[in-house]
Amino acid sequence: MSFRIRLLLTVVAVALASLAVLAIGWRSEVRARLTADYERRVAGAVTTIEADLQFEGQTIDDRLEALRSALQNDAQFSSGVGAAPSSERRYVRNYTTTALRLTGLDVLQIQDAEGRILSVGQFLGEHGGQAPALAERILADQEELLFVTVRTPDRSFMALARGREFQIEGRRFVLVGGISLDGEFLRRLARNRDVAVSLLYPGLTASSDPNLAPLLTNVGLPPSSGPLAGLDDQIAGRFEMPVVGADGETPLVSRAYVAVTHTQRPLQGLLLRLDSWFIGTATATGLAALFFAVWLSSRVSRPLAALAEKTAVLDLDRLDIDFAPRGTDEVGTLSQLLADLTARLRTSARHLREAERRAAVGQIARQVTHDIKNGLIPLRNVFRHLSQLDDGDKRSLSTVFHERRGTIDASIEYLETLAGNYARLSPTPERRPCDLNAIVSEAVRLSGEDDSVNL
Repeated sequence: MSFRIRLLLTVVAVALASLAVLAIGWRSEVRARLTADYERRVAGAVTTIEADLQFEGQTIDDRLEALRSALQNDAQFSSGVGAAPSSERRYVRNYTTTALRLTGLDVLQIQDAEGRILSVGQFLGEHGGQAPALAERILADQEELLFVTVRTPDRSFMALARGREFQIEGRRFVLVGGISLDGEFLRRLARNRDVAVSLLYPGLTASSDPNLAPLLTNVGLPPSSGPLAGLDDQIAGRFEMPVVGADGETPLVSRAYVAVTHTQRPLQGLLLRLDSWFIGTATATGLAALFFAVWLSSRVSRPLAALAEKTAVLDLDRLDIDFAPRGTDEVGTLSQLLADLTARLRTSARHLREAERRAAVGQIARQVTHDIKNGLIPLRNVFRHLSQLDDGDKRSLSTVFHERRGTIDASIEYLETLAGNYARLSPTPERRPCDLNAIVSEAVRLSGEDDSVNL
């Protein structure tokens, strides 16, 4: 892989990685802040709904108080609870049915001191039954709110129940009334369409959001604060309420939970838009980074490619390559180093050629000396002999000269042949035009940084 490709991939990867880190951090921060805001909203809604239930309990107390005053002043009811004709007893039995419509309550019954149900509005089948524990449990602590499971001919439901004692002619009676915790009531508590209020109890689950109610049957205990298990798009909060049965006894599941959930669909929509924005931005950034990387890699690799091209033709016989630096960056530094290296190579090559020339001249000189000696030694011997004869026996000088003349001629011919052979080794001068300026410039360049050269 070339340096240009590596640089291109590095720039694109760094740009996309930086954008990914920014997007992930931004997404996490948005999720964390909005989730915390939803949790604060849910916590505030839980507090408000608890206060609303207290207010609803007070409203039930007010209605029961008004009904108690009416009963104490109702002569027909007073007669009906005594030894009265059957028509007046029917009046007592049907009293709560009429009172339900007038008071706006969903649960209403009247018990005597023994806990016998004298009148019940929501389910006539319970008339005459015994439920003393219910009245005792409700009246035990007037400050405590209770949820009561209530039966009707066609269904069961959970109700917020309250109680009031009253006396008629010295006899003690108890009024028990309540409001059904159905979807309509829970919607009044929710107030905000993004907030859902749900009642969680086995078999009696209800919710202000009809679409949420079936899903709540499959989830476990909601958290006091945080995401609802099994429903990741909901932030939940809860509080619990005590539950008693229709007969006043404590059921197997003695606690009901009021869950307050806030949908995270706005958050999920925002995160989806953030993801779309990130994908678009990443695509645009990737293309921009790609074009920038192509431009940058070409700017960076072009001088390197030029240096590589110059270096490829560098040779001891061709050291005239121009590596002059064109900047102060790393590429310029490398060019300067190559220029210095080329200068040192030229100097070394010049020294090497000079050494080779001296070695060759020395070798030739030794060979020439040897060859000349080979031709001169016979001549020296002949002329030494002739000199001796000239000093002593001059009469035989001519005879000996003629005898040795062949040797003299052979030596002279040998020297002439040797001179001819060496003459052929010298190149024949060739006349051609020359550029004196170029010759001088090359001579100055080959001389190196020598201050003694002046033009």
